[in-house]
Amino acid sequence: MHAVVGSALLSALPPLLVLLAVVLLVLVLAVLLLLLLPLPVLLVLTILLVLLVLLTLLVLLVLLALVGHVTFLVWPWRECHGSPAGCVA
Repeated sequence: MHAVVGSALLSALPPLLVLLAVVLLVLVLAVLLLLLLPLPVLLVLTILLVLLVLLTLLVLLVLLALVGHVTFLVWPWRECHGSPAGCVA
């Protein structure tokens, strides 16, 4: 249910607003990188890897919402509307 609501909210956003959000996120990551420079290299790389994974997930969710194909996440249950014949693939 939350994915459907999130999808509806994200698909309502204009693409320029999504692009602006991504640009702001990149700027925040650049500032964080500058702040993390005194830390050990392994810690900085670990933090950057986690941020990269989160950014990738965010981009995937935005793309899914913009395309409107979030329903494939619940694919086996997509046509189960209580019909006596069962689910239609």
